[in-house]
Amino acid sequence: MNNINKKLVAPFAVLAFVCILLAIIGGFRAYSPVPFWDMWDGYINFYAHVMDGDTSAWWAQHNEHRVFLARLLFWFDLHFLDGRGWFLVCINYLLVCISCLVFYRILHEKLNQPEEQTLRWILTCMVWALLFYWAQEENLTWGFQSQFFLAQLLPLCGFFFLHQSHNSVKHGTRYFACAAICGVLAIGSMANGVLALPLMVLLALFLRMKWHRILLLLLLSATCVSAFF
Repeated sequence: MNNINKKLVAPFAVLAFVCILLAIIGGFRAYSPVPFWDMWDGYINFYAHVMDGDTSAWWAQHNEHRVFLARLLFWFDLHFLDGRGWFLVCINYLLVCISCLVFYRILHEKLNQPEEQTLRWILTCMVWALLFYWAQEENLTWGFQSQFFLAQLLPLCGFFFLHQSHNSVKHGTRYFACAAICGVLAIGSMANGVLALPLMVLLALFLRMKWHRILLLLLLSATCVSAFF
């Protein structure tokens, strides 16, 4: 990258660094092991039901959602880490990092020419800055919020992998399997995750994918939507 490009990217890199640094500092300052709000029912009470042998608690609704994936994290935190909550907060930050990396991978694919390198890095820095922006401090520092990140990240990964399966000859099957897994997992994030697989069916139709892949996505969609409701 030449000096002119570095000068263009530098302010955005500083912005991203500052946003990430402030988010980390804020996470340390806001940390508390005391359960907050929905955690008393969705975290503590859920674990109590599981310990009493109520296996239905794993798939039970939390309001209109089925937060199965988040409950796996809740159970791990309470069972192995004495419910201190720091693990759940770290997971929130990790999920944001993974989201940033997925967006970078998308940008790298779409802006892969040498003359687009500067724009790619500017947009990458903006993604990191926006996703770590302190305006969503409650999502970052509240251990109960992992499902909010998962509800966005899993469908995003599902659509990305489905796109990759269409473009890749060598690894198409592998990418399609990853897409299907992300779509299935999405229903265990929040209620809006139910839409992931049906929308993936539409994407597969628009991409004119092989009929057996479309049929498999359709069957998975019908099964998962039925299981959710």
